[in-house]
Amino acid sequence: MKNFLCIMRRMLILACLFAMTSGCGAANTVFDSGISQTNSKTKGEEDMEKTEMTALEVELFCKVYQDTNRICEGRLFDHQEEALRQLRTGMAYLEEKYPGQTLKVLSFEPANKFNGRAEILFHSDDTEDYTVYVEPTDEKYLCTDTYYGRYLRVSYDKRVQDVLAQGGYTGMAYSRFPVPAGMEIGIETTVDDLLRIQPKLTRTTDLFLAADDKEQVAAEVQSLLTDAGLYGVYILYFVPKLQENLTDLDEKRTQFRRMTFQCFDIF
Repeated sequence: MKNFLCIMRRMLILACLFAMTSGCGAANTVFDSGISQTNSKTKGEEDMEKTEMTALEVELFCKVYQDTNRICEGRLFDHQEEALRQLRTGMAYLEEKYPGQTLKVLSFEPANKFNGRAEILFHSDDTEDYTVYVEPTDEKYLCTDTYYGRYLRVSYDKRVQDVLAQGGYTGMAYSRFPVPAGMEIGIETTVDDLLRIQPKLTRTTDLFLAADDKEQVAAEVQSLLTDAGLYGVYILYFVPKLQENLTDLDEKRTQFRRMTFQCFDIF
């Protein structure tokens, strides 16, 4: 009987030790699963100061970052605060350079280790999209944009068409300005100002021309534009008949034979 009680006592002790060991193992499992890290992160978020954000800023940030609830509360991590500075700097730049313009922002991509500059995509009252770039440096942000092309396009296309007319050709032109520029090119910039800027900014021009001898015409047109210093890439469309509405020609461009050439000023 005494031996039986000793055996039972030992079994009870072993059972308690097993239970204690199992309990420690369960606690370690909970910790390793990230519960403690989650609590710590949540506590850190509660300690964040709220940043006042506009409805547009919240909308743009919710498209970039997944933690939308925290974004809506204005609780931002350091890298998100930096992104907000980039966004606000770009918007302030546009307001200063193009005062009074109504611009609709479509998207925002902050600068990161893969992309050294932030990008704000927007458009105004036309159908083309434009971009403002914000590049962080050690001391300030460098801003450039492509919106200046909206103001240069009409006068630049007229210059192209005038050069063609002087060579005996009647055509229609539509230019795009994909290379960003800073404050040196804005609303008041003329075509002559643009042609003097160094290094030259490449532009792409669609040319619609009614002509038969396509190879010879393309060579002559290229020579005329090069001599005039109209630096850029040209896509020449041969159309059966020119129309007053450039939009109609643009919509049918896939139906026309085309040739591409470049005019680079060698001087």
